[in-house]
Amino acid sequence: MLNKVKGDIHTMRKLQTSDLMTPALLIDLERLENNLKSMAERAEYNGVDLCPHIKTHECIEIGMRQLEYGA
Repeated sequence: MLNKVKGDIHTMRKLQTSDLMTPALLIDLERLENNLKSMAERAEYNGVDLCPHIKTHECIEIGMRQLEYGA
């Protein structure tokens, strides 16, 4: 089951672990997008392919975003 909690970082800081269903993955979407874009640009600049491993984050949605950026 995937539960999405939307809010800004200030809202997230107020959350307690007891407020979350576990396991939980909290993501700063703006940072994620910036990091994905940055890594894609670096790889292209250096003429290499990105080959990230899903075991790092274990999240299909993040893996799909990586593919969209050329992984």
